[in-house]
Amino acid sequence: MKSEENKLSELQRIPETKLNVVLEEYLKFMSSTKYIRYVLLLFGALVLLYNVFIAGKSYSYSDYNTIKTSVILICCIFIIVLLVFSGVYFTKQLKVKGKLKEIAEYNNLDFKKVRKEFNIYVKEALGGYPI
Repeated sequence: MKSEENKLSELQRIPETKLNVVLEEYLKFMSSTKYIRYVLLLFGALVLLYNVFIAGKSYSYSDYNTIKTSVILICCIFIIVLLVFSGVYFTKQLKVKGKLKEIAEYNNLDFKKVRKEFNIYVKEALGGYPI
């Protein structure tokens, strides 16, 4: 079994100041995930409320059209907000990956190994997602 020092041998060859810059970007990236979760939870709550209070009841045709239009509008708003937050999420992820690749190339390291070790490190140390 590999020791802890050998498991992250590529990361240890990167200067600590440069690695801290990548970790700061990673923490910004991780903070953007909570907004996506909030949007999905709110959407699930609204679907539940719709099913409990509106679905299965009979309405006049004009009320039905108003409800249908409102539900479609709310779904479109949620989709747009989710797409915006997802765009921010993936942009920040690409930024972290780009900085890590830049540092790996500068130090003549294999990017795939550096990324793998970085993912191991952030998962164990920060409980985060891989990039």
